[in-house]
Amino acid sequence: MKKLNSILAVLIFLLILMIFMISCTTEELSDRDLFVERIVGTWVVDENSYVILDDQDITELFLGFEITIDSDLTYTSNSDQLILEEFPWGTSGSFTLNDELTQFTRDDGLVIILDLSDDELSLDLEFTPDENTHGGRIEGVRGGWKCGFRKR
Repeated sequence: MKKLNSILAVLIFLLILMIFMISCTTEELSDRDLFVERIVGTWVVDENSYVILDDQDITELFLGFEITIDSDLTYTSNSDQLILEEFPWGTSGSFTLNDELTQFTRDDGLVIILDLSDDELSLDLEFTPDENTHGGRIEGVRGGWKCGFRKR
């Protein structure tokens, strides 16, 4: 009888252990989910970053520019605090990622090529104002942009 109780206790212990192990397993994240986890955060233009417009380095004008990306693929930025009155990046919006995770499309239709490492986000875009964009200064921001952000 004592042997039967010991065997029963071991079986109950194994059953509890098995239930605990099953409840602790996590679902494996998709490549997209892992990418979103990595891109979420605040990205800043600092002295180790770059902003290039049509092969001209204009980083100095953008020092301190920040963009914060949330897990729902929305963003906010401090572009309204820049010296420039016109800039191809709004203060907030959203975007969708392509399947290859190499570009995103903003809610205004602008396609941006991206490259992401652990602490750097590179964005390449071609900004062409549409008929709804007015003002002579807008011509100063038309063209090919290459931006390198550091994660804060």
